[in-house]
Order: sequence, then C-alpha cells, then structure tokens
Amino acid sequence: MGYRNMLELDVAKAGGDHATVANGGLRLRGLDRRTGDGRHAVVAIRPEDFTVGGGENEIRLRVEVVEYRGRSWPSRRLRPPSDGCRSSPARLAPGDEITLGVAFDRVLVFDAKGGP
Repeated sequence: MGYRNMLELDVAKAGGDHATVANGGLRLRGLDRRTGDGRHAVVAIRPEDFTVGGGENEIRLRVEVVEYRGRSWPSRRLRPPSDGCRSSPARLAPGDEITLGVAFDRVLVFDAKGGP
C-alpha cells in the first residue's frame, strides 16, 4: 500500500466517524477506524498528504536535514514530532521553522494493538 508515517498517540476524543488524538503539543483529528474504544491509537498518514504552509491539523516543525533528489526536496528529518514530509516543492533549509498541514480525511486512526 505504500509508505506511511505511523504515530502512537492517546485518544483525546471520539465520536461518530472521527477521533482526536494527542500527545504533548501534537493534536490531530482524523477518521476513526478503531474497532474498540481503547485510550491509545496508531495514526497513519502518508507523507504526500502533508502540505507545507499549514491548513487542517497544523503541525509546527523545525527542519533538520534536507536532501535534493532531482525534482523535489525530500526533507528527511523534521523535529518535533514527525520524521515525515518526504518531499516538498518548497526549498527548505536546516533550521527553517515550518508549519505542515494534513486534511482530516487523510489521517487514519487505528487501534494501538493490531493496527493497519
């Protein structure tokens, strides 16, 4: 199915087909694909679903490493909280502070045990 960022987070709120998960300063709302009502979840997000500049589910990060690979700038290390955003059309440099966004329907929340 392809590469995804997998994050283990606590369930802060759930209702209907959405769940909000959080840990520290990170808070994400996504599609609830859990079969139970546990307090811990695994969140799956594809790197290409992140957008530089923010939007829904904003995450503030600092760029640590950038590698140029032909047509894109895959940012390989971002802190905190993700090692995501594999590619970006923007030219980023180590030390840049950026905001990433990811749409609610691209954040999938699974049970912590036996996730996707």
